[in-house]
Amino acid sequence: MSSNKIIQKVDLKKTVTKGSQAVRLSAATVTERWTRPAFAVQTSKDGFTEAVQNAKKPLPNGTTEIAMREADHTSDNDKRDHYSGVCYDEKGNPLGTEHFPRK
Repeated sequence: MSSNKIIQKVDLKKTVTKGSQAVRLSAATVTERWTRPAFAVQTSKDGFTEAVQNAKKPLPNGTTEIAMREADHTSDNDKRDHYSGVCYDEKGNPLGTEHFPRK
């Protein structure tokens, strides 16, 4: 998992279904490296929701929440336009970081 740990997040009030799993969506507002105003999350909310819903890769077992850590971007390791999200289990334990490509 990336070393940019999420410290604080906001609920996006969105739930997507992946297989038989209902997954709640949230977004980071404070990490170890930066702070994002809560209102700024709204500009990425719909795109992130669509990217998670359309992602083909299975989520880590036990995922009940995905927190958007990075808005739409590319990286050296993944040239696709994608969102980075941290998957959490029902107890709030991080399960790993996943990339959710844009269409």
